[in-house]
Amino acid sequence: MYIYGNEIGQEVLQKHFSSLFNGEDLVNFFILSGASGVGKKTLIKKLAKEYLGKYYDSDFFVIKDYTKYLGKKHSLKIGEDGKLKSIELLNKEKVVDYTVRWIIEWLSKTSPSAFKILLIENIDRLTAEAGNALLKTFEESTNKIILIGTTQNHKNLLNTILSRANIIKFEESGKENLKKYLDENFGNIDDSSKEILCKLSGNRIGISYHLLNDFSKGDFTFSDIKNNFDKFIKLSKYEGFYNEKISILKIFSKYNILEIIFDGLIHYYESLNNYIIVDKIIYCKKLLSANVGLENILFYFVLSLDKLNVKENK
Repeated sequence: MYIYGNEIGQEVLQKHFSSLFNGEDLVNFFILSGASGVGKKTLIKKLAKEYLGKYYDSDFFVIKDYTKYLGKKHSLKIGEDGKLKSIELLNKEKVVDYTVRWIIEWLSKTSPSAFKILLIENIDRLTAEAGNALLKTFEESTNKIILIGTTQNHKNLLNTILSRANIIKFEESGKENLKKYLDENFGNIDDSSKEILCKLSGNRIGISYHLLNDFSKGDFTFSDIKNNFDKFIKLSKYEGFYNEKISILKIFSKYNILEIIFDGLIHYYESLNNYIIVDKIIYCKKLLSANVGLENILFYFVLSLDKLNVKENK
């Protein structure tokens, strides 16, 4: 079943969740398809919190995709019984590499809420063996287990998964829809912050939620993101200031949002019709994916700004 568009998709998913928790629905396997950052995971977390309540932490689990932090594809494998290994990310951090056998074991355990909700990021990274094992277990389970997978393109999925899933297509929300979402969920946000979020997220709800929610407190908040972004834009109009510009970009890198900042700069320079610098930023994003040294990428970028003598149109 295909449902097109954000609003329809969210309404249908909400309806299925309501029916499942009332014992009225047998539809419990969903694929959310759409570009990164359009709000797929954000919606599932919201629904899980709403329906699981105080059991959210025990009965909801996310199998994360670490592909962009590994520098290579993070396949979801079947694994060995009872054995979990850790993997080392590019920043030397070690994280648990969950497997399908672990998922099956987690699903089989009793749950305080009587329900289990499992979210698999980019489910298309399942190996064929792991996918078949997971589907076999899922088909034998009750409708008190809800399986949700995200993907940027459902056409990349195995046919065995496609034939069993209910597919909901997510699309970018558009500027006005994003502002409406921000008003409804973050009522105290000012207009200038909304504009910055529209630029940084490309009008994507998921990225906006990430920037506001995950940076709501601590030593680096959304206010710091906004102020540093504004400062970089101002500095970019002048030649030199290399250390200052690179220092700001390094802060963004430290908090794993440099790619989001590059996307925001792309939207900013597109609004100025400066597609030469847009191409430079896209090239820098490719260098990030290719594991080129950060210092080299940032120095290349700020030098490019000077050589092109980028100035804001007035």
